[in-house]
Amino acid sequence: MYSLEDTTSNDRPDHITVGLIQGDVPFDRYSPRDESFMDAYQDTISTALEANPDVLVGSEYSFFPHVPLTREEKDERLEQMREISEEHPDTLLLPGTYLWQEGGKLHNTLPVFHKGEIVYSYDKQNSANGENWVAEQHGLEYEAEKSRGVFEHRGLSMGLEICYDHSCYELSGKDVEDLDLQFLVANGKNFIESAAVVRSGGYHVRCDGDEDGYGGVEVNRRVGSDEFDEVSTGQERDLPNDMKLDLYDLDMRRPGSGEDGFSVAGFISRILH
Repeated sequence: MYSLEDTTSNDRPDHITVGLIQGDVPFDRYSPRDESFMDAYQDTISTALEANPDVLVGSEYSFFPHVPLTREEKDERLEQMREISEEHPDTLLLPGTYLWQEGGKLHNTLPVFHKGEIVYSYDKQNSANGENWVAEQHGLEYEAEKSRGVFEHRGLSMGLEICYDHSCYELSGKDVEDLDLQFLVANGKNFIESAAVVRSGGYHVRCDGDEDGYGGVEVNRRVGSDEFDEVSTGQERDLPNDMKLDLYDLDMRRPGSGEDGFSVAGFISRILH
């Protein structure tokens, strides 16, 4: 596993651009195997990367061709995404989740790419109806590789949750707090303020592919201990396959004068131990 290079607080950007792919990601467990949506979504990601966002986020179940991928098929898809990431080395890429199986176990995995490498991988920690239905239909058992769901990039602390994890207070239940960015990659999950674990001035970022439920994209900034303001998208671009790219310019400077004394390495060490 590739490791992100060490960073210092001086490397922290004052602003970053986060791109969220907005569009319907169908969850269909009854239709015959069909990889056309995965191919189309991959093309959509390639087009979205041309906007050069610092971070690009896709939705849950983006890589599920109505039946779980095998490990070999999943790895082949990851290699294709790795090559796409390599062509856009400045973007941290969260392409969406891959539903796959091996040895009677079902997994829902969110890889994180940077400079053509997988720099982090997170499994959905709490299975929901989608995983339970697919597991039952194919005689599988859902299993998640245990993960803290926290990593750093460019001096910014980041946390990950996949859909139902958010309802289960996955990050806050692990006493994670004061993140710069918390990403919710979902397919039918609303933003829960009390489950947010970002610092004052930090952002909760939701990318949801369920257009019939809570679908859509949303960024909320903590402005008080229990208060959030929704951030307006600065720009919206059309993407292939009836999708859109919402671009958000996020101010990552901390309120007050605490910048100089903050250490991401120290923060990560505290929450991991």
